[in-house]
Amino acid sequence: LDEQCVVFTSGATESNNMALKGAAYQKRSFGKTIITSRLEHPSVLEVMRELHEEGFHLKYVNITASGQIDLEHLKTLLNQDVILLTCMHVNNIMGQIQPIKKIIDILMDYPKVHFHVDAVQAIGKVPFISEGIDSLSLSGHKFNGLKGQGLLILNNEHSIYPIIQGGGQEFGIRSGTVNLPNNVALAKAINITIKQHNDRYNELRTM
Repeated sequence: LDEQCVVFTSGATESNNMALKGAAYQKRSFGKTIITSRLEHPSVLEVMRELHEEGFHLKYVNITASGQIDLEHLKTLLNQDVILLTCMHVNNIMGQIQPIKKIIDILMDYPKVHFHVDAVQAIGKVPFISEGIDSLSLSGHKFNGLKGQGLLILNNEHSIYPIIQGGGQEFGIRSGTVNLPNNVALAKAINITIKQHNDRYNELRTM
């Protein structure tokens, strides 16, 4: 995480809201189309529906019989008007792992598209992917942190429009007094989770 911009939040719901609204508002002069799937968490789907109400064009990518995003259908949805694509890494209900790296490869031809990943269920369970992703959300209580802790990881702090204005804390993205003890605890939890990842991943694979 050293090279990314890390913003501490109250949880993945806030992180998803900040990333999705922020990316859409930042890029709306370049296009109006946003893409997601119907498998997403409500903190993603409800934001996308609200953006649709605000005038953005919402498209849903098909899901295969195995529960993964249909990459061929995704290719047909992409065009020069698309500015935002979001999907989970690991499904919170059925556990499907989405082909994040293949989606990143497809988006190489669409550099204007902001790619957001909800990685709440992925951290500590599957290999962590951040390269090629514009924003990524995490929730502390999913990796032994406290409830009410979250992270928004950005590859570029200027890639989203801040939806919380104020004193300019946290790169100006999430203004407000920083909860230092909370943030230190979350940093400790994620460091432990990443160090233990290989053992945990091998354990899950053999279950």
